[in-house]
Formats: sequence, C-alpha cells, structure tokens
Amino acid sequence: MRAPRSRRSDDGALRTAAAPHINQQFIALADIAAFAALALARPDDYRGKTLELVGDVLTPPQVAAEISAAAGHRVPYIQRPIEELRRINERFAQGYEWLNKGDGSIPYVDVHELRGLHPDLMTIRTWLNRTGARMLRPLLG
Repeated sequence: MRAPRSRRSDDGALRTAAAPHINQQFIALADIAAFAALALARPDDYRGKTLELVGDVLTPPQVAAEISAAAGHRVPYIQRPIEELRRINERFAQGYEWLNKGDGSIPYVDVHELRGLHPDLMTIRTWLNRTGARMLRPLLG
C-alpha cells in the first residue's frame, strides 16, 4: 500500500476529497509483485485472465483510525472540499465527484478469493505494521 497521497497539514490530519462513507480499495505494492510472480511461475493458470487486485476495503475515517493506531499518533480524517481540489486539478476533482456518488459502480472485488491465491495478502493494518507506519511517522510530526 502506498501512503495516502495527501499533503501534510499542521494538524496531522488525513485529508482527501473522498466522502467519509465511501469505501476505497487498497493494495500493497508488495502484493502486486507477489501476484506478478504467481503469474510468471504458473503462466498456464493465469494466461488470458484479469485479476482485480485489492487487499483491503476501508472508508477514509477507517484509514485514519488504522494509521492512528499503527503510528501511535491521532490522525483525524478531514474531507477536503471538491472546489479546493478543483483549483489544484480538475480531473482529480471529477474523479472524486464520481467516487463520492457511491452508486455501486466501483466493481466489487472478492478479497477472500484473492487471499486464496495469495494467503499473505496484506490488509492496510498489516502494511502499516510492516512498513507503512515507519514511513508515515515523520510526516505526522
């Protein structure tokens, strides 16, 4: 998983334009590499297949809570206004507007099925405990 792409704020908050009730999908880079290795090791099993890779599904406040627990530092979630994001990048704002509709158009990914293929598939908590918290602590002040 990558650290959330939010600028550090003086209050140490996680700020994105995602609505607090919207589930977001996360995958660790190490897990992407693990699935690539599986496909290379067993090409006949994966030839012609497409896998949607997801290790965890969380709302932004849940992500902030996981970061808080792992980093030992309270990280609140604050929703960034779409108009603020629009001033930075129109396409990003449009993407978050689509995401925030929450109309179910984001495809469902069966994480349990993926875990059957790769039992060590990380949740955000696992990623934070292994490497993420160490990378985030300096950003939290």
